[in-house]
Formats: sequence, C-alpha cells, structure tokens
Amino acid sequence: MSIRIHSYRTLITAFLFILPICAITRQLPDIGPTAIPFYTGNLSVDSFMHYWGTSKSPPALQQVSPAYIAMIKRISCFAVCDYASWAVIEQRPGIWNFSLYQNNAERLHAAGIKYNIFCWLQFPPKWFLTNPNFIPYRCLENNLPDEAQLSLWAPETRHIYSDFYHRLEKAMGNQIDFIRLAMPSEYGEIGYPIGMTNWLVPQPGVQPGFWCGDPYARSSFRLAMLKKYSTLTPLNKAWGTSFQNSSQVTFPSVTPEAVEKLMIPSNGKARNRWLDFIDWYNQSLTDFMTWSSRVVKHDFRGFGLLQPGKTLRTRKEIIVSLGYGAEVPYYGNDQSRHIAAMKRDGLSVQSPADISYFAERRVSSACALYGVPYYTEPPAGVDRNGEVQRIWMDSSTGSQVFFDYPQNLDGARDLFAKYKKYLTGKRSITNFGLLLPTSSQSLHLDWGWPPNLARFANAIRGQLDYEVIDERMIADGGLNKLGIHLLALTDAEYLKPETLHILYKWVRRGGALISLQDGPVRAIDGSDKFWMAMAPEKLPTYNLADPYPGMEALWRDYVRKIGKGCVMVLPGGAVKAIEQADRTATIYYNLASYLPGDKNGVRMNPVPNGTRASLFRDHI
Repeated sequence: MSIRIHSYRTLITAFLFILPICAITRQLPDIGPTAIPFYTGNLSVDSFMHYWGTSKSPPALQQVSPAYIAMIKRISCFAVCDYASWAVIEQRPGIWNFSLYQNNAERLHAAGIKYNIFCWLQFPPKWFLTNPNFIPYRCLENNLPDEAQLSLWAPETRHIYSDFYHRLEKAMGNQIDFIRLAMPSEYGEIGYPIGMTNWLVPQPGVQPGFWCGDPYARSSFRLAMLKKYSTLTPLNKAWGTSFQNSSQVTFPSVTPEAVEKLMIPSNGKARNRWLDFIDWYNQSLTDFMTWSSRVVKHDFRGFGLLQPGKTLRTRKEIIVSLGYGAEVPYYGNDQSRHIAAMKRDGLSVQSPADISYFAERRVSSACALYGVPYYTEPPAGVDRNGEVQRIWMDSSTGSQVFFDYPQNLDGARDLFAKYKKYLTGKRSITNFGLLLPTSSQSLHLDWGWPPNLARFANAIRGQLDYEVIDERMIADGGLNKLGIHLLALTDAEYLKPETLHILYKWVRRGGALISLQDGPVRAIDGSDKFWMAMAPEKLPTYNLADPYPGMEALWRDYVRKIGKGCVMVLPGGAVKAIEQADRTATIYYNLASYLPGDKNGVRMNPVPNGTRASLFRDHI
C-alpha cells in the first residue's frame, strides 16, 4: 500500500528560488478576509540547508522583504512560521546568535503580521556530533546510529530542549506570538526517523525501522514494563517468557518473520509482549510531548492556556505537528493517543492535509471527541486543482486553521476568494463510523492503514460520510459521544477484550455493527468466544462468482439481532468493497426499517453517482 508522507523538497526549493510572478498571477484577486485563520511558513529553511551543505546557494540576505510582505498580505495570512534551528543559532560552542530570527520577527511585526516559531532542535550543530553527550537514535535491527538526530530517551536531550527554550524566551519572548512545539525527529513532528529528511541533513543509514536501540531507550522499556507488571512473575506469565532477573527484560524480536508469527491465534502471549512494546514506543513520544510542552509553558508565561472563546488569532497557542499521514507501527504515530494527551496539556494539533479523506478524518474525529483544536498543513506543493480538493476536504473535516505555503496560496488566490466561505471551522455530521482496529494495525509492519478498511472507506465516501474511531476512542466513550448508530469493521483480526465488551453493550442498546471480513474477530489471547456471541449463527458461504446478494437475502441470512441492535456480516471480504459499500449505504439510509425506533440517515445524493458530499446542520 502506498503511503504519502511529508516531502518538502519540491516546495522548499521553489521557496528558495522564487521567480518573478507571472502576469496571470498578478491579476488574481487578493484572498481577502477569511472566517478561519490562514497562516504560512518556511522562513529560514534556506539558512538551515546552507549550514548543512544541502543547498549550495547562500541564503537570502533579507527574507522578510517588502515583496514578501506584500505576498503575505494578498494571501491573507495573519502570521508566518519561522523555522529556528539550534544548529544555526549556536554554530560555535557557547556563542548564541538569534539575530536572524529576531530580524524576521521585527519586520513581520512592523507590517502587522504575527510571528510564530518552530524550533528544529532534533539536528544538533555539527560540533556537537562529536561530543560524548550526543546520544543519537539507534536502529534496533542493525544497531547502527542515526548520525544526526537526538534520541528522545537520552537525558541530555531534555537538558538541550530545556536550555534552548529558556534562552529563546530571554532573547525573543516578547516577539513570539505562538509556538509550534519541537519534537526530536525528522521535521520536528510526532514520529520516529524513517529517512524523510535525508535530503535536508545527510543521514545515509536512516531507513524505516524501530529506532530504540540506544542504552537509554532499552532502560526506559525495561523500567516501564517492570512498573506495569510490578514483578517478573506476572510479566513472564503475560509474555510467556522466563526472565530470571530484571536486567534480562528486553524488546521482542522485530524481524518481519517474527512479527508475522504473531498473527497465529495460539501466540497470544507473544502478542501481549509485542503490543506492550508498541504501546511503550508510542507512549514515549507522548511523554516527551507532554514534558516539553510544560517546559515551554514554564518559560513562556501564558502560552498554551485554553481560554474559552479565544482563537489562534487572540491567544498564545502551542501547536504540535502530527506528521507522516499514516500509522505504520514503527512511526510511533498513534494519533488518538497523542491527541488525547494534547487535550490534557492544552495543546492544538496541526496535521497533514491534501492526503486521503480517511487519513484526515481519522485526526478530525479524534479532535472532535477529545476537544482539541484541529489545524491542517499540506505535505508539499499543491496545484490549483489540489487546492480546491483541499478546501472541500478541510471544510468537511472542520479544519479550524488553514496552514499553507506562500506559493500554493498565491497561485490560487481566485479559488480561495471563491470558496473560502466554506472554511468555517465547523465539521460535517454523520452517525456512521469506521472502526480502526488499533491492535491489528500494531501487528502489521506494512500497514499504513488497514488495506481493506482503506479501500472500503474510499468506496463508500461517494455515498455517505463517516467518522473514524479506534479502540482508545471506543474505550473513552466515542461511540456515544460522536453519535454513532452504524459501525463498520474490517481487518479486525484482533481487538482488545474490552473493545469487544463495549461493542456488545453498544449493540444491545441499539447499535448496528457491520462486519466486512470473512474471518472472526479474536481477542488478543486468540479466543473468538466474544465474537461468536455476536456474529450471525449462519456465516456467509457466498461464491464470489455469483451475483452479490440483495438486501432481503442478507437480512434473512447474515444478521443476528442482539437486544435493540444487530450484527450483520457482509460477504465478499477484500474483493467486494464496492458491493459492500452499496449495501452499507442502503442500511444507513433505511435504518428505521431494520431497527425500529432508529432514524434513517440523511440522503445527500438522491441518485448515488459517486459525488462526494458532506452534510452540515444547515446545508450540504
């Protein structure tokens, strides 16, 4: 499955070598006032690349020029993000120079434009790379280091972050209007190294994998597992291991062959160990985010405080970037986990846009459940057609702040002037949900998203909208809080027992659950008893060569009523996504016929024709 991830090369190159604006662009109208804030970025990236030798052209002497200011105003951006690099600021040990960024902030403020800073601390200065305190990420599979990025588990990394933010506040505290929080990886976003920034900073050995092989990471895992299980006896029992002392507690094998064996139902204890490992790997990023946000709030008084009625334009916000646009296990990007923590810490999320609707809605649904402000950012250059698609998508998912790069906005000013009215910060409404099976996702090293779920999501979006809800969100009451009446699942080979218990209770109260997979849903220990208590007694024996069954046959043969609700299994598995989408839409628009007392879904298209529509309380 192809996963689209951030690649800024094309966009930053265009930013560094801006050509004179053509006559057509000059004739476009200004974007004008917008209902939600627009802001832009990429200031000072040229200085960063020049420092590392990945750009041979010297940086512009004055980045915030009169021409740049004029462009920012005609694209209606109220603020600009500056990418401040520790490597650029402290090029020689002990000599700190913030003047590049101070000058940018001063010029922007003089023009009435707010200044936002995104600190790239993950790449230390060259001189620090030979310092004994430099502890890089280390690949678990081959024990080779990332020669340029700080390990988040190393104690020195926290000292560096704390010292940098303290110095930043002293140098520029009164110039900074809001902050994008720095994370120790790739573009400063949440996620571990996978080689995305090799073109920015030479890192020849970095590739996708688990980057937790350094001694501090190993110690962190061991201590976390001993804390969870208290002693070795329950740990060994849960994992099926025979560790004799605590120093032996270590990671499971991460080879593809070992991970593939985890899918065997009888390997429940090995699955427990693996899922504990993935949980720790993700939680390590969440913990660092929480810690660093508190450092910023300590140094920058008044930042990150959630104030009712305030928006990005009127309060000093701390924003965290969710990168990657997918959740491959070694990314560490378990998005609902991080978003739930952002709520507790008073943070906002900025997430990839101009990717699949499923990936955007995944973040939007979690933000809606946990009450976290939701902002979007494209991964690279977006052409005019792409901007129209992005406006529709961000309107549907409820983006509350629109981040885009100057050239993207400037070349599509007429389109934004025409369609900006739809960007209101309100999200579309639906009571249909797709279950993202977090446990199964964690067991597949090659899944950006569960493949059958992604295909079904694309097939059904032409007929109805959906929320994306994972196991954590279900445990946190998401089915009821998001108003889900009809829920579809597939690729759910394994779910937590508590997830299955909640689904059963939800069905009894009147929910309708549709399974799109041929096989059972098993608990982590491999048992299918929970599923057998829910599934229709007669499971599909449908021949793929036959015409797809109609609703009457499906309702007669493949439904089990439980309390006020029901569970249906739609045959066809991975190869009948379109037919499954048609039957699911029929059920959705006729819910009252199948579940007396329920309400039919609002039909957005009288004639299903593949048009993607979004329903709001006052319009479609």
